Amino acid sequence: MMTKLNILLMTIVAFGMLIVFSGCVNSIKGEFYLNFEKYQSGIHAFEQEIKKKPGVAKNYFYLGRFLLAQKKYKKANTQFNKAVNLEPENDKYHFWLGVSYGGLKKVQLEMENYRKAIELNSRYFQAHTYLGHNLFRSKKYLLALENYNKALSIKSDNPSALYNRALILNRLKRVPEAKSAFKQYLNNYGYGSSSKAMTAVSYLNQMGDFEYRIHLFNRRKLVLQKISFDPVKFELEKESRISLQTIGAMTKKNSKITLYILAYQKNNKTLARKKAITIRTYLLDMFPRIKPEQIKLSWFGVPERISTGKVNHTLDDSINLFAVLK
Repeated sequence: MMTKLNILLMTIVAFGMLIVFSGCVNSIKGEFYLNFEKYQSGIHAFEQEIKKKPGVAKNYFYLGRFLLAQKKYKKANTQFNKAVNLEPENDKYHFWLGVSYGGLKKVQLEMENYRKAIELNSRYFQAHTYLGHNLFRSKKYLLALENYNKALSIKSDNPSALYNRALILNRLKRVPEAKSAFKQYLNNYGYGSSSKAMTAVSYLNQMGDFEYRIHLFNRRKLVLQKISFDPVKFELEKESRISLQTIGAMTKKNSKITLYILAYQKNNKTLARKKAITIRTYLLDMFPRIKPEQIKLSWFGVPERISTGKVNHTLDDSINLFAVLK
């Protein structure tokens, strides 16, 4: 037989679970509207939630997120401030309050809230990243670099932190570090033709590093890692095979595309020829739809000469690729 005390305890537990479950439901609902970009529906739903429960910070937070997504910065800022006032120790609320101040061009208040979010949660990598952006724009490079490094120590593939860290190191003329940083960005986000990847490669090439290059594929510019061979086994390196797979996949789509492979090897024309033939063989084996006549080979026993701005470079061992549509 249950005592009154047991019944009371069960009632308290059930009530607590109801509160937790209600909070979870609101979080799930809020993330649903955000993920599916149903911002106006989210605004309507959470305005109703606020009418029913005006003391719940999470409701103001999600309403602020929907308004922010619509670039209604002032209205979003009002909602985030309400959320922060209700839960001042919530790092996420301070971060998004900072984002809304950024939309309002109130930089100091924006930075204050990123710092507050970091104070509450030192591993909040988004706050470190956004604070880094502010400091970078203010040309406070060392402080920005500190925040980007912290962000990367938490999430090593953070794209904007990787890219901006490299830009800062380049501006500080810390050349070896800048080279390494640009390569780290490109190792993660270098394949394709994004403007940031192109810029990163251009900076690397200007510093005399050609591990990545920009190749012309018909009218498109394409970033590829250097085509290289294992010096002992004379096999294509793994990264080179990935680059060639990108080229092959594009070439097979159109039989009117002609791919030109130019191999350079200082003082060894025979080796240059062998490399060119090996690359063609690999592409034809991997992509049977490519016709042999689509691939044209040239080989040279001299270095390749490349100009970047006013600087001339010579590459003793290199492969250049380009494609044209006939």
